Amino acid sequence: MKTKCSIIFLFILISLNPVSAQKTTTREFVKDGTTYIEETEVSKDGSTSVITYEKPVNEVIEVKTTTEVKKLQNGGMVLKSNASGEGINVNTHLEYSKKEIDDIKKHSADYLQALLDCKPFKKSYNVPLFDKVMIKMDREVHGLVNGKCKVTQTQPENNILTCFYNEAQRKEIFENPITDAKIQEDETTCKFN
Repeated sequence: MKTKCSIIFLFILISLNPVSAQKTTTREFVKDGTTYIEETEVSKDGSTSVITYEKPVNEVIEVKTTTEVKKLQNGGMVLKSNASGEGINVNTHLEYSKKEIDDIKKHSADYLQALLDCKPFKKSYNVPLFDKVMIKMDREVHGLVNGKCKVTQTQPENNILTCFYNEAQRKEIFENPITDAKIQEDETTCKFN
């Protein structure tokens, strides 16, 4: 099933570890009548990530995502999200301590600075999607277009989210990357291609 929604981007906030792939192999297999694709990637540092997902069919399900971000008194944050559509209902509740937010900023400092300055930048990340399931995502800052910063994020199945962030949104994301999930819901800011 091919699903176009911003829920995958919520999980980018959990871990933004850069990927420097050495070798990627892909195989298809059938289990219980369902065809799966398995991608194995071995990075230069020797770590391995395996992504397994159902082979997509031509059916597209529209999914509506709502996100709420709240600051905690201890400097942490809570992110609540609901993604729903035909046959899909995913609720997410993530709590981030101040230290976890600082770690996210540290791991993604180069991207966040490029976004704030709207300077060209491109990087691939392994992002946890669900328990022990990693996806590879590419992020690229293209520069200013009509006064807004163009950023693309490519996901599996070649879903591309294109965002045009204004200066205030870029500052907000730079200060707290978790707010990006909420900003991406605004269809005047971000759209899937």
